[in-house]
Amino acid sequence: ESFWECDSLQFDLIDYCWGEINEGASCTGADLGIACKGNVDEIIDLTNARMHVGSTVLAFDKDGDNDKDLVLGDVTCSNLVYYKNGGDVAYAEMVSKDTSFPSNTVSVKFREYLASFLLDITGDDNKDLIVSTNDDNFGLNADNIWYYKNLNTNDTFDFDYVQNNFLIEGTIDVGAKSKPVFADYNMDGLMDLIIGSDYFYGESEIKKYSLWLYENIGTLTDPEFTLIIKDLAELSTYNIPNLFPAMADIDNDGDNDLFAGASDGTILFCENVSGVFAAPEFSYHAIDIGSNSAPVFFDANADGLLDLIIGGYFGNIFFYKNTGSITEPSFILENEIWGGVDVREIGYVTGYSTPCMYKNEQDSLILLVGSEFGKIHKYDEIEDALAGEFHERDSTFLDWIPGFHSTVSTADINADGFYDFVVGNMRGGIQFFMYDNDVAIENEIKNTITVYPNPVSDKLYIKYLQDNIPEQITVMNILSQHINNLPVQQDSFDVSFLSSGIYFLEIIFEDNKRTVTSFIIQ
Repeated sequence: ESFWECDSLQFDLIDYCWGEINEGASCTGADLGIACKGNVDEIIDLTNARMHVGSTVLAFDKDGDNDKDLVLGDVTCSNLVYYKNGGDVAYAEMVSKDTSFPSNTVSVKFREYLASFLLDITGDDNKDLIVSTNDDNFGLNADNIWYYKNLNTNDTFDFDYVQNNFLIEGTIDVGAKSKPVFADYNMDGLMDLIIGSDYFYGESEIKKYSLWLYENIGTLTDPEFTLIIKDLAELSTYNIPNLFPAMADIDNDGDNDLFAGASDGTILFCENVSGVFAAPEFSYHAIDIGSNSAPVFFDANADGLLDLIIGGYFGNIFFYKNTGSITEPSFILENEIWGGVDVREIGYVTGYSTPCMYKNEQDSLILLVGSEFGKIHKYDEIEDALAGEFHERDSTFLDWIPGFHSTVSTADINADGFYDFVVGNMRGGIQFFMYDNDVAIENEIKNTITVYPNPVSDKLYIKYLQDNIPEQITVMNILSQHINNLPVQQDSFDVSFLSSGIYFLEIIFEDNKRTVTSFIIQ
């Protein structure tokens, strides 16, 4: 890059064949010692030249000899190749390669199109190595962030394998297309979480379509979710993509039965028999909306019977009225474009609607609908328009677009009288939204502290970057719930009592100035 300001870049071509290497179609690395045709003073026509499909590039001085060595990942490969630069600052020439980088420890190897990065993970001012996939279609979506600690310095790197699930281990991540739903699966009065996964693709390299169950082991006012099983009712056995969970006591026998929308547009039904879910009944009530059914049970017409509201592939909502009884339901399709709902973006055929219906704090019906492009649409004024068109209040509910293939579910999980929301998306994680009277952080000051090591397992240190004196140090979880206060007189703290996960430190200084930072317990 030659000149200009920070908002503009202008590059000059210096070398057509930097490093004297040529990549081929093999995963065993490039050919070395290649003398490229032409030089920078010649004009070469690249109009019809063949271009390489793609590589990821990390250039750094690994061996401390003041020139840039190279790490390449390739588009169809599951490994990284390291090239040692035997030249100098003025002339780069790769003289050897390591096709199992880093070969001094557990070599990185997973699908596919790997990308490597250097950053200081532990806060010791020495850069560590992170490797992940650069392919969101064919790469792994689990066990896909490999962390290597640098045991040496930035002059002579020495990478040691630590884990393959860095950051992921402290979060909820079901792979792809998370579909979280609040439901009291064990009827203990606490809302649990069931999350549909399409799909979980980890170290085994076997795609697994399943429902994950997180049980609420907390209290009515203080929820706490713990993973119970990654394959509820063993539905992965049937290899059905895009499972969308739902629960309802459909036969009024005092327990919640399990349902799941399927990619073929049908619905699976697993009856709850004495706390155990039976093998699935396919094509529940012969319902078939065509593709990607997303069912929700709700008594929309207030007749005491649970109706079926189903989203799907084309972005509309199907309404199946329950004309049966409280113990023997019977569903009749009343409307294929219920409420006039259509969440497709202009010019697109598909919409992937995912409904959620509830009565708000004013006892009015609200319909939320997730969509393919991530917007969550909110509809109200429904009671008097059940056979007509609903009023779309907005298309960015919560003032947030959570990501492609959004889904939403709601419940008052902390008994504060306000609905809380859980949102899923294409990336496989979930997002919580909880009502808070004091959302804004008043008097916030930034870049005043650093915490290390991060991640941490036992002792956490705080380094103050300015002459600010803390008056209060609070540990909070990802739901912004208070965990503990730390003594302000110390700069190191025992955090071994915390479970694995992501936490926040809120530090309040004089004049009520405050800052918030995060740390990870591993």
